[in-house]
Amino acid sequence: MVCSSLFARKHFSPIEQLTLERSLQELDSAILQKPMFHKYHEVRLDSFKQELSQTHDLWKAYHLCGSLFYEYLHFQADSSLHYIEQKAQLLPLLKAPHLQDEIHINRAEVYNIKGMYTESLAELQATPPTNDRGNATLLLQCVCQLLCVSGQLSSGRRIGQKIQKSV
Repeated sequence: MVCSSLFARKHFSPIEQLTLERSLQELDSAILQKPMFHKYHEVRLDSFKQELSQTHDLWKAYHLCGSLFYEYLHFQADSSLHYIEQKAQLLPLLKAPHLQDEIHINRAEVYNIKGMYTESLAELQATPPTNDRGNATLLLQCVCQLLCVSGQLSSGRRIGQKIQKSV
């Protein structure tokens, strides 16, 4: 019981103690399952990588890079960034410049997770507001999260207002 021992000396009411013990047991259980999750995650990554190495379809490669980006996002942010760059390299071949905004948003997500808030904000500012509700919502969520942590509220208000007007 790794986590349970951390709070052994604190004094809590009986109800607080019971709630705390249950929460800590769930956390201990999750920690014990980490190797199993890691193995499952590696199998998924290997599957995507193998499929990517075998495909000749550029659109499929683009989407597989996107899948690898999301799989790595909270696992290994640098690897996630690598697959964003692979997506970006495919854009000229796909003749799909409209996907450049997706690349900026993906980079912003990685930078935000890595704590690189200024870089994240710069990527978001490079993405013009669109009429696509999905992208606008994601952009607004990233901006709000970024600004809550970075304290750049005035910049976020301007970006948020542009996005809301476009949706």
